[in-house]
Amino acid sequence: MTEKWTDKQKDAIYTSGKSLMVSAAAGSGKTAVMVERVKQLVLNGTPVDRMLVVTFTDASASEMKLRIEKALTDAIKDPANAGRGEYLIRQLDLLPVANISTFHSFALEVLRKFFFVIGCEPNMKILDEPTKAMLREKAMEELFEEKYESDDEAFYRLLDKFATDRSDRDLREMVEALDKKTDSLPEPEKWLLERMDEASGSFDDFVEGDLLRGLWDNAEKAALETLKLAREEKEYAEEMGLTAASELADSDVLSAEAIMDALKGRDWYSAREKLSSIKFANQPSSTFSVKANLGYGADRLETMKNRFHSLREAMKSASKSISSTLSGDLELLKKWPVSLRATAPKPLLPYPCPRAGVHPLLPIPAKAWSAAD
Repeated sequence: MTEKWTDKQKDAIYTSGKSLMVSAAAGSGKTAVMVERVKQLVLNGTPVDRMLVVTFTDASASEMKLRIEKALTDAIKDPANAGRGEYLIRQLDLLPVANISTFHSFALEVLRKFFFVIGCEPNMKILDEPTKAMLREKAMEELFEEKYESDDEAFYRLLDKFATDRSDRDLREMVEALDKKTDSLPEPEKWLLERMDEASGSFDDFVEGDLLRGLWDNAEKAALETLKLAREEKEYAEEMGLTAASELADSDVLSAEAIMDALKGRDWYSAREKLSSIKFANQPSSTFSVKANLGYGADRLETMKNRFHSLREAMKSASKSISSTLSGDLELLKKWPVSLRATAPKPLLPYPCPRAGVHPLLPIPAKAWSAAD
């Protein structure tokens, strides 16, 4: 389909001979602009295997290759490119070996190629998630074993608050959640100290202010993520020319926008009532059928279906977390921390906040949130 680029998008596509940094909001067409820029570079004589295109995830890298393949295929069919068909076909052949990958994959390739320069082993590999989870679990076991054998009063106070007579699983889950949170931060120790300082003031101020604000912040953050993913879903469907999927994505965008509207004003019970009436449409079984998407084969449609489905499921997951965050009784929430006031040592940890990943540090167990007193 013919794209109608804005002036700024044209600048991002056609500017050459200088470094260029582009910043754009979710759903504004960043991927489409990047694909068009790659296509224009190819049309102007830069072979696709002489480019470096990096993304954050494997899924994004695969999607980028798929879109570039479609763009080059369309370019071959374009009469304006008559006489360059052989060159463009060659670029399609080179696409599978082009440097379109994640940052990690490209960095690993460079390290393996020049391992002798930096003095490391050539058989290094990226730490995969299963191995990372296994190492985290092993470290957790060693940490808790060490603490159980010590006389650390702070640790036993934590157990009293967050473990049961039969299991310390809830406390372990909190520690793991905190570790994952800080693992993504540039200065984790600084962040921890700042959160502890924030939680050391008036307890009542914290309950009425920081705790509730943290819940609302989380809900609004999830709503923004829901809208971002819905727009990405729509952008992908339109870019690939998937008419039925595009109509479904339009419906999802409207639902995501309704979620954003429901949170305006930060009215707890009004938001919950509005959210309960917002539903995402079911996906018709024919959305990715060959009949509904002429010009695509079954295998290609299956690849696009999986990508669209992953975006849609991520969007739904983000939206569900909003209802989960606002699921508790507001008055019960305000009463819950009072019993901790006399026993929770301020120098030890910030006060726990139900289902809040931003502030303070640790979420309380679900059972404590639903049956708090």
